[in-house]
Amino acid sequence: MRAFERPEQERQKLISREKEASLPFWLVRFSFALGVVGVIGFFLAFFYQTVLNRLGLPYRQAQAIAILVVFIAWVIFMLACRHLGISTRGLTYPKLMSILRNEVETPPDEFKASRKQIAAAFGSLSDDWLLFPDVFADDPTQVLPMVLLGPGGVFAIRVNYQDPRSKGFEDPAVSLLAGNAALEKRLGVPVKPILAFTRHTKHYQNRYEQVKVFTFPDALAYITSREAVLDAHQRRQVERTLAELANLPRGLIE
Repeated sequence: MRAFERPEQERQKLISREKEASLPFWLVRFSFALGVVGVIGFFLAFFYQTVLNRLGLPYRQAQAIAILVVFIAWVIFMLACRHLGISTRGLTYPKLMSILRNEVETPPDEFKASRKQIAAAFGSLSDDWLLFPDVFADDPTQVLPMVLLGPGGVFAIRVNYQDPRSKGFEDPAVSLLAGNAALEKRLGVPVKPILAFTRHTKHYQNRYEQVKVFTFPDALAYITSREAVLDAHQRRQVERTLAELANLPRGLIE
């Protein structure tokens, strides 16, 4: 199977290139490295306390020095960020990494992650099968995270990560069906919607007969069991339309 993705776009800079080359931003990165050294030193002092005691340096004193190093690194980091106008409110690991890379923090792409899972699970499919990235991405009410095309037809696939028993569960089959219907109109061929689960489906109550609910292995078995319904010419036409709907660069699927 061949899986397509749109080229990575250059991420927006958190601060200007001029500020990135300045001493305060160098201090931001230096303070992070200094803090890592302090943390490592703290744990090494515990594991090598016997050696330190023999050298005349009590391990607790060594740990106190390591904590001081971490504190100094934190103060430098905060002051440098404040000088550069970088917000550290609600600092998390992803936000910290975005600061160090000088990039605006972007939320994780759940759809892209689900496509990677499906591509790995469906790796046994031949190269006659193509996996396209999200279609109708500008409309959350009918976005399709991925579309699979092959001799056995066209399949709109969405992976569910929510617990169907949770109070805030929103059935992804609703938007899957809406996108499926819109895609059928654009392609002029039947599209089969599949709602996939990573583990089991026993807690999910399927209210829609059109939607096939499977685990990854069962979804693969269902797809491979389908008889060929599209010839090479039909698939080529559908490929072009899907590439356009997925905003893929021209010539990517040639």
